[in-house]
Amino acid sequence: MNSPPFVGQIFSSYSDALDQYYGYASKDGFSVRLGFTNYNTSKVDGKKLLVMRRLLCSKLGKVGLLHPIKLGKRRKNAVSRCGCCASIKIKREAMSEKWIVKNIILEHNHPLTTPSKVQFLPINRSISSTSILLFNSLSEVVNVPVSQQTAYFSSQVGEIEHMRCT
Repeated sequence: MNSPPFVGQIFSSYSDALDQYYGYASKDGFSVRLGFTNYNTSKVDGKKLLVMRRLLCSKLGKVGLLHPIKLGKRRKNAVSRCGCCASIKIKREAMSEKWIVKNIILEHNHPLTTPSKVQFLPINRSISSTSILLFNSLSEVVNVPVSQQTAYFSSQVGEIEHMRCT
């Protein structure tokens, strides 16, 4: 699992394809964003059916295409786009649930994240719905500061590095 996908690889479902590529991206040290899509409209019921999806390296794009600099205002964060072309294109097989890799570019034009920092990539940050409810109730109902919540949750998982909601 989490090995690089290849052209012609077949997945039993759309979510399997996403999970495999996200797992590969996480292990390899880059983050993914959803790209282009194609839909077909059913002639029977008129519903749209996803038939193609392109997943992109999150650094695809040019710096100039993001948030033009306004007079007197400066971006707080560095722009992370550098024109990386790494991507994968998956297509639904003949209106079934199976998906196939049609095109893939594995090469990146930027350094990948080191294994010790991979947990901080957006692709690896997640929080369960129960944790969200607990955070919200601690903040709003009991008025516990975020720093104390973080200390509590990090003690539950061992240390702050193991928290998946950095």
